Amino acid sequence: MRAYRALLQRLVEESPATFARLPCGFLADQAARLLRGGDIYLLEQLDRRVPVLGGLDPAELARAAALARHECRVDDFCFLYPHLAEPDRPGSATVSEFYQDLARRGLVGGIEQVARLTGVRPELSEPTATQAYRVLIGAGRLDAADYVRQLSGVPVRPDPAAVAAGARYLLATDQYGALRRLARLAGPVRLGRGELAAAAGRAAACGRLTELAAAAAQAGAAGTVTGFRGRLAGLAQAGRLRDAPALFTLCADADAGCLDGEAWRVMLTSGEATPTRFAYQHCPDARLLEQHADQACRLAADAGDRVLARLACELGASLGPDDARRLTADALDELDLDWLRFARRQPGGLPAAGADAVQLFLGTVSRERPGDLEAACALVGTRPDEQLGEWLYGLASGDPTLADRAARQLPGHAIAAAVYGEPGPTMEGRPGRRWDG
Repeated sequence: MRAYRALLQRLVEESPATFARLPCGFLADQAARLLRGGDIYLLEQLDRRVPVLGGLDPAELARAAALARHECRVDDFCFLYPHLAEPDRPGSATVSEFYQDLARRGLVGGIEQVARLTGVRPELSEPTATQAYRVLIGAGRLDAADYVRQLSGVPVRPDPAAVAAGARYLLATDQYGALRRLARLAGPVRLGRGELAAAAGRAAACGRLTELAAAAAQAGAAGTVTGFRGRLAGLAQAGRLRDAPALFTLCADADAGCLDGEAWRVMLTSGEATPTRFAYQHCPDARLLEQHADQACRLAADAGDRVLARLACELGASLGPDDARRLTADALDELDLDWLRFARRQPGGLPAAGADAVQLFLGTVSRERPGDLEAACALVGTRPDEQLGEWLYGLASGDPTLADRAARQLPGHAIAAAVYGEPGPTMEGRPGRRWDG
């Protein structure tokens, strides 16, 4: 009855030692009632204090576990499962269907729990994955959607309505990094002007305006907020003028003429790459920029900001050899031909890069920007190695079929040989292509 259930709940929370003084028959009777009523959580708490599961009817346990599975109550199912008799435990086909149900409802965290318990490998069908993507992306749960992709092998194809719902949720909950990921996955995302304006107010108050601006730019929602002058005054009052560049991304009525010498000084001494870069791009006081060029160059090297590094170098700063190599390696990865042209003009020319990094660069250019291939070859001073470039491109782009096919036509590469089980050269440099890190 309700009174005894309330008593058990109170004892669980306030006086668990009292259970030892209660009659065993009373506890057994209450455990059976909890099981029949589907109150599995309280039954679990009771069993932790006084073992009662062993005296319960196996048929009732099996029925309760089946109901928990049908209703996708993962914790209840996982508690009951070890206490089921072997013939009553669901088979692999039933567990697999449980996985489909969980995924369709977006309860993907439960899949791992059930898999660990039952030992049944989770696999999801394409219709299940499609429905799961709709639910998960609509809730802004991108990591969970990627987990479904891993289980199903089905590429994430965002439903427009789910993307819109997910974007609104992520914006409302200030999850700017996830919003950027969603926009990279789905392309431009419609963000309400009023919602974005409200988010800008919250972000300004907690010092996250730059994060919001980056997310809005990725989503294609730059320049949709108004009230620039008032927002700038608010930043000045709060001592956060270093965040002013974000307003130029967010605000349709942004005006650089509103920034005075103090604002430019704050940006240049902020110790952050984004406001410093903005100052070098827009500040009219060349003398002020020259005074901070060395500091800006060091900051650019630490932050991997190639645009700021170029601007600072153009005003007299210089990069160290290690910094130049690191930035050039990033430029190769990101197909930044502008940086390669700039670096090639510097004293000493283009820094040396590993052969694999260069071939990945050329392989990527040949597939994604074929019109730039000749210029790219001229910049790095070599021609593409098609097999090597195809293998590296397959790895980098997440295309294992392409990578596997190319690797089998790639003799003499130490890493490819090790991965694909073929004899290859040692790291001491025997003939053939070597791994260069």
